[in-house]
Amino acid sequence: MKGRKIIFIVTVLAFFTGCGKQSAPVNRQTIDSAEIEKVLTFVREASEKGLYCTSLSSTAYGTDIGLSDGKVFKIFQTFPIVEMDAEGILTCRGKDLGITLDVRSTWYGAPQTSVGEDRVLEIEGKRTEVTSRGAVIIDCGKYLYFCFDDGTLALPSELRERFNPPLPRDKGILKVLFVGNSFNVDATAHLPGILSANGTRRVLMGRTYHGGCTLPQYNENYSAANHCSYRVCRPGEDDWDGDEEYDTNLEYAVNAEDWDIVTFMEYTGNQCCWSWDATEKEHINSLIDKVFAAHPDKRPTVMFMLTQTFAAQSSLVSTYFGGDQMMMYSTITDFASKVLGDTCIDDVIATGTAVQSLRTSSLNSDKAQDLSRDGFHLDYGVSRYAAACTVFYNIFEPCLGLKLDGNAYRYTEKINLSTAHSIPVTDANVGICRLAARAATDNPLEVTDLSRF
Repeated sequence: MKGRKIIFIVTVLAFFTGCGKQSAPVNRQTIDSAEIEKVLTFVREASEKGLYCTSLSSTAYGTDIGLSDGKVFKIFQTFPIVEMDAEGILTCRGKDLGITLDVRSTWYGAPQTSVGEDRVLEIEGKRTEVTSRGAVIIDCGKYLYFCFDDGTLALPSELRERFNPPLPRDKGILKVLFVGNSFNVDATAHLPGILSANGTRRVLMGRTYHGGCTLPQYNENYSAANHCSYRVCRPGEDDWDGDEEYDTNLEYAVNAEDWDIVTFMEYTGNQCCWSWDATEKEHINSLIDKVFAAHPDKRPTVMFMLTQTFAAQSSLVSTYFGGDQMMMYSTITDFASKVLGDTCIDDVIATGTAVQSLRTSSLNSDKAQDLSRDGFHLDYGVSRYAAACTVFYNIFEPCLGLKLDGNAYRYTEKINLSTAHSIPVTDANVGICRLAARAATDNPLEVTDLSRF
């Protein structure tokens, strides 16, 4: 998986600041103050326009920075350019510097840099073989960091792929849109109750629904009338509003709020969604384009939600996977890996993994139902709850610092009909559900054995 303090981000660009983890002063030496002032002006103007870096090159005359509006900003100083790869390894002009950074840490703060009197660059306290006149550009993938003695400048980068912002931190009101089908409804059903019990009034959620709808179908019908339902849970409320009537479209939902996060969930009851191909890639990237285009001044973070496998005894598992449920799970996780590799999406919310892990626990006593209510959908109690906890750990904990410890929400309605089954969420089993969710957050594409619980 792709890698998970700062800069003072102004919409999509950051300004000179101490940058979370304070960078040590860089000796400016021959850096011209007028040039630094030009960089400052460049940042202010680019920030106001919501621009991103699309090219970066050193020339005999200085450093050229291409922007997403097609213009090129010229700095008449040549800075060493250090590049970080997907594993966090730093190189300069193709030479390994012997330094490895935590990739996700660079999403929230610049590496510590300094230049000594001998003009040798140090990164995170380690000397390199790179010499500098007093400044350095570090390409960390998601951001370019321009390090001077005045502080650090951060510029969102599209040098490698579209800029998908990291998860926002410490928002006043966090706005999240969930896009999907009935499995998406399963995964988010208990979120209002959990958040209400937490006491927070800092979350606004939206959810689209169309039964059995695939992401290509959402893309093709983005503006089509009456294609999906759109329901909302406003800050402090304990349930989703309205009903699931198909009375709107995804375009309306995307434009309804200035979303901070948008999640997509694929439908896995259809053969066309079991393998990754050029068409699926094109449709998902097109959906991301539409979301970004709808919010050019502040792109939402886009995430992928992993759906669950069907019950081991279901006809689909029997017919298409030889009765091997783990084969279906592997198919779903392989698909997710392709999403991470072939789109700008960085994170999977592995609700399906949480449920699969929960199936190894003592809660899965009725093997015929396999923690489902009908062989396909999650049961109304523990499996839906575990899925919601996985969403909580992936979004509301890192973004708002909210905790599930001590959360009093339970789902105690017991349903036991021929077509619907449910195991209530109780004080006795809530810990197992959370354990499955936490394990899926830490290892999204790997089942955790909970047989001892």
